[in-house]
Amino acid sequence: MDYSGWESKKAIEHRFKSAMAKTERQYFPNWTLGLYDYQKKLEENFLADFLKGADWAVCLGEALFKNGREKNLAMDEAIRKYAPKFEKDAKYKKDTVEYIEGKKFEEYAKLLER
Repeated sequence: MDYSGWESKKAIEHRFKSAMAKTERQYFPNWTLGLYDYQKKLEENFLADFLKGADWAVCLGEALFKNGREKNLAMDEAIRKYAPKFEKDAKYKKDTVEYIEGKKFEEYAKLLER
């Protein structure tokens, strides 16, 4: 979806809610639910904090939204170059970069073993 002309907060909220609606738990096999629950919790926590105006979530959301609107960098590169200002956005960045670099494989494999 093209969010040109949308206010950033509404666009971010819409994007997350749309994506989350497409990934309901009932559609995933039981063996994937540990990883599903982990990922869903990250999404839900980010969106809740973003909508409450938590500094860390607003900074992260706005920075990545701006990058997407301006099409400056591929998303992976934008995440790598994001400069966290808070402990929580630094953790999200660290976890995401580790995922991009394939360093979360063993952790995610354990979630699939549950």
